[in-house]
Amino acid sequence: MKPVQIEILLGGNLPQRLNEAERNIERLRRGANRVTKEMSDTDRMAQKLNGTVTKLVSAFAVKQLVSAIAKTRGEFQQLEVAFTTMLAVRESQCAHVAAHKDCGNDTVRFSRRCQREPSSCSPMVLRQRRSMRPLSGWEI
Repeated sequence: MKPVQIEILLGGNLPQRLNEAERNIERLRRGANRVTKEMSDTDRMAQKLNGTVTKLVSAFAVKQLVSAIAKTRGEFQQLEVAFTTMLAVRESQCAHVAAHKDCGNDTVRFSRRCQREPSSCSPMVLRQRRSMRPLSGWEI
């Protein structure tokens, strides 16, 4: 194979074309600089947006934590009230049972005394003592 020969014919307007090429290169350089500047501005805005989103997510997480703490505290307060109420009810029931037990013991003692000494028991006292009988189902 033979090497290929290429001839370049340069016309008379070569300096004009070189000047045009230089202008085009300068225009491309300015455009590239503008794009670079806009990209850096966009990067700065993206960083600010990222910071803002991070702060919002953190604030939301803190809000959820505070809500969970408040809810737990409320549940503990409800439990405290429930236990206090149950203890108060139990104490009043114990006092009620103790009062009825004492009343029943008095009634039994009085009945035994009336059986032994009928003269010491008036009908009015007997009626009062009978009204103080213990509740049904309570064994004394």
